[in-house]
Amino acid sequence: MPRTYHRKSNRQNWNAEHMDTALQEVLHNGMPFKTAARIFGVPLMSLKRRAKNKNVIAKDSIKHLGGKTTTFTNDQENELIRHILDLESRMYGLTTTDLRRLAFQLAEKNHIPHHFSREKQIAGYDWLAGFTKRHPEIALRNPEATSAARARGFNKQVVTKFFELLKNIIEKHNFPPHKIYNVDETSVSTVPGKNSKIFAKRGRKQVARVTSAERGVSATAVICTSAGGVFVPPMFIFSRKRMKLELMDGTPPGSIFGCNESGWMKLDMFERWFDHFLNFTKPSKEEPVLLILDGHLSHTKNLNVVTKARENSVCILCLPLHTTHKLQPLDVGVMYPLSRYMDQSLEKWMNNNPGRTVTVFQIGKIFSEAYLKAAMPSNAINAFKKTGIVPYDPDVFIDADFVAADVTDQRYDEVAERSSPSSVLNEVPHNSPARETVNHGDSLEKSPLPGPSNQLDSPIPDEVRESSFIMAPTVCHPLPKIKGKRQVRQRKSVGTVLLTSTPYKNMLEEEKLKKDEAEEKKKQNKKPKLANKENVNPKQRTKKKEKVNEISSDSDASDAECIFCCETYTNAKDGEGWIKCSKCLRWAHDACAGVEEDEDHFTCDLCQSCMTGKARNQGIRSRWRKEDLELAVAAVQEDMLIVTEPVRQQWGGNQYCLLIKKENCLQELSDWPRLVTR
Repeated sequence: MPRTYHRKSNRQNWNAEHMDTALQEVLHNGMPFKTAARIFGVPLMSLKRRAKNKNVIAKDSIKHLGGKTTTFTNDQENELIRHILDLESRMYGLTTTDLRRLAFQLAEKNHIPHHFSREKQIAGYDWLAGFTKRHPEIALRNPEATSAARARGFNKQVVTKFFELLKNIIEKHNFPPHKIYNVDETSVSTVPGKNSKIFAKRGRKQVARVTSAERGVSATAVICTSAGGVFVPPMFIFSRKRMKLELMDGTPPGSIFGCNESGWMKLDMFERWFDHFLNFTKPSKEEPVLLILDGHLSHTKNLNVVTKARENSVCILCLPLHTTHKLQPLDVGVMYPLSRYMDQSLEKWMNNNPGRTVTVFQIGKIFSEAYLKAAMPSNAINAFKKTGIVPYDPDVFIDADFVAADVTDQRYDEVAERSSPSSVLNEVPHNSPARETVNHGDSLEKSPLPGPSNQLDSPIPDEVRESSFIMAPTVCHPLPKIKGKRQVRQRKSVGTVLLTSTPYKNMLEEEKLKKDEAEEKKKQNKKPKLANKENVNPKQRTKKKEKVNEISSDSDASDAECIFCCETYTNAKDGEGWIKCSKCLRWAHDACAGVEEDEDHFTCDLCQSCMTGKARNQGIRSRWRKEDLELAVAAVQEDMLIVTEPVRQQWGGNQYCLLIKKENCLQELSDWPRLVTR
């Protein structure tokens, strides 16, 4: 039988409601069959067979042609539909293959006659096509990837707490819609995230479109809007060390710019954006401003921003963890159209400039075209409304929206939120003479953790409803449920909290103080510890540890001298570094040798001269300390000839490195004679 069947018969074209009425009149009121058939317009013989219950399948007003029937009854298929929708609401939907395998298992375990393939243990495509046609309430959809953290983070308990805190803040300060803002960052790339569909030849295996690169270069755009539909001029953060004026070409008016190595939002960049936000909104004690943002580190751990917000009458409210896809207005109503318009603008630029590629210098102009289309007041107003923030609507989310969190329906002590609503209700975010002193230790109590609600009522009970199967679909394919305990992460995070409250500010100050102390202690531990000079071999103080058998035993370690200034190790100053020549195995000060502290390989100038075979009377410049030069000159003037140890193993022969008297070749202090003699 073809999957798309076109009916060719006119049989059973009668109305099912008329057949029910005719059967009622015949069976209960004694109306003759012919009279009932004529009055209600139904076939006489069909009415008789149904009244006398002679049909096997088509009973009462049920229509059925032929001897073939569906594998499952209507009640069984309806129960299967409910199970499919329940899995989808928990973000564990079934694919076509999963549904076909489940149909086979249901038929086998419930001993239902079927024509499925027992070899492959799966239902056929014909059954799937008929099943979806009989139930148009389900359809194949392309799901959006959602992290497990978002699935379990968006639960009734956390959302309820957020709306309670939001309600108390709004009632205390009476923020109008145009004074409630939301800020978020988005990545802007030179390559489209998703290409638009194009026309191509039917049946072609691969259809391509030119882009600037495989991955492209990205920058960060900071978007901010109010519940009244007013957008703050954006900020661009480029992955550069220095700013160029060409990057500003074509950007929206009033935009600001910044650069760092990563091109992402960091503490200093967010502080700079917040100054831009203050200049645009101009908050005051009479007209304070509420700023809603996510829990990014640059937002929640920024003590400078919190201080400026308190001084300028700005309340900063942090959204709960992993709930921005539902509670953040910009994510709900602005970012998606902005990304789609950005992709279209990139494709348009490539079409108008064949042979060229989009670079970071064109991002501003291309983004401006997409931004002016997406930054519409209607998008911002509808986004705040859909999240239930403005107008305030804590019932905007129903129980079905929290079903996905039921998979991990357990209490877990992984992250304690920094503050509770009761501890921040009486806090004033700006300067006020009537500010109350709050005990930091008592206010930061542990609050309910962001996890699923244990009192969640599932919209589709799974085991309460009576099943039309002997073995229900929930047994063949159980609803997803976590087994055992989830792993606990040690990193601390911030949940829904008023960042401008006094307890939270005190907590940031304490964290900063502890961090400064730890860094200071770390610096002190990095300082080299000087050992006793009389008992320690100087070779133990080299940059790189040397094996004992590699150290020459000819020289006396306690009397090691610098090959440049002749100062002994025992008379050296505290903290002076020493390094050994890899050729002649003699020692020298770091300052005399002109090496850095982290260098571990050194060849003295005497050895370098011998290796390069320079002429006898050729002088070599080096880095000398003036006081050491004066001492060396005085020694040479007293007819003191300084001769080093033999270096036969390095160069062979009877060669010696000599320091020649001043009368022979010493001309200036900067040209100390270090010559090679044969």
